[in-house]
Amino acid sequence: MENRNISWSEIQAWCTCRQRWAWVYIRGIVPKKTERAPSTGACGHVAVAAALRGEDWREAVGIWLDREVRKGPLFDEDIEERKAIADLVLGIMPRYLDAYPDTFEPVLVEHKFEIPIRGIAAKLIGYWDAIVRDKDGKLWLMEHKFPQRSFRSEEDLELDGQIGVYQYAAHRLGYHVVGTVYNQLLARLPALPAVNKDGSLSKAKVYTDWPTYKGAVVAHGLDLTNYLDMENKLSDFVFFKRNHIYRPLVEVRLFTRDMERRIWDMRSAKKHIYRSESFLVCGRCPYRELCLESVKGGDVEYIIENQFEAKKSREEETNGTHQDPQADWTDTEPSA
Repeated sequence: MENRNISWSEIQAWCTCRQRWAWVYIRGIVPKKTERAPSTGACGHVAVAAALRGEDWREAVGIWLDREVRKGPLFDEDIEERKAIADLVLGIMPRYLDAYPDTFEPVLVEHKFEIPIRGIAAKLIGYWDAIVRDKDGKLWLMEHKFPQRSFRSEEDLELDGQIGVYQYAAHRLGYHVVGTVYNQLLARLPALPAVNKDGSLSKAKVYTDWPTYKGAVVAHGLDLTNYLDMENKLSDFVFFKRNHIYRPLVEVRLFTRDMERRIWDMRSAKKHIYRSESFLVCGRCPYRELCLESVKGGDVEYIIENQFEAKKSREEETNGTHQDPQADWTDTEPSA
């Protein structure tokens, strides 16, 4: 077990709640779940990767959908759910590519890495969305996320340990990146404005953008000059966000030292396992009932047998395709 490779997800679990980490990575259990549609990010990453490679990303989405439908027996509503995800990505991608007509040259796309960790036999593993070269010849990591409701702030990204560690991994493997291009594609399409009883378009503030609103005006044969004020009114609504996270190598090394200390604690023979005891962590934790039963001295094994199953590897879960672990990271409303 001590030679088992380590992912950033495991490090996060350890830092969030050691008891949850133990349930997942020592006991090796996860909640049983019925078949459900994958995240938008799962399909979105397939499309973005194809676009970066210069391939037909629409065809890639179609292949993804076909593979998802063929995975096993599904109810009609499950199939429709997967079709809706594919349709959403097909609607997002042209607008994203129009918003950022990149001149980046792809160096690596959807690439798994492994680097040694000082002091232990295990390796740190992870997946880069891409390493790209800009027009000046500089290398960048490029990440794509598909948040459901809102964007991560630049301040949040500056403190994101995963970004720092992934940059360090790139340096260790000979890719001297100057930072990370962090793209966020909101997993929703612009709403269409409502039509008033008199045939005009509503000027109520709705989560859409000016090109969509303008297109609706034209489609209904209305005079655009009567709606020009909506361009400014809708300017706060953003569907894509790009941040450039610059980090000199010395700063990346500081992030990595912090990560190493966490891993050393995690692999220590004398480590202590205890619950987080934070309502922010425990409130929606899928292992909450296990912890409650454990505190009461109840039959934990009965709950495990009936409500949990063995944890699959990442490859088994994704069937070789990259997932977006932060696709549903927030529950707040959309914001710029």
